[in-house]
Amino acid sequence: MTSGRSPQILSQEETKKLSSDLSKLASEHANAMRDATFLGLNEKQSAEMTRRRKRMNEICKQLGKVCLRQAPKATLFAA
Repeated sequence: MTSGRSPQILSQEETKKLSSDLSKLASEHANAMRDATFLGLNEKQSAEMTRRRKRMNEICKQLGKVCLRQAPKATLFAA
């Protein structure tokens, strides 16, 4: 059984902010992975990649709780 708490419902503004943060992190991560392919990683860069990956995972979990009926359709299915 759950803890009795209802899941947090994100506002449209919170959803947009999380989506924007995720997009920024994903872009940074892609650039870092590209650089790592050619230049390798030092310990600091590796730790930063791990931190970024964990944060992206957290954001995805939060966004995954957004109900389709509460999310704006234009942002869910935009091309």
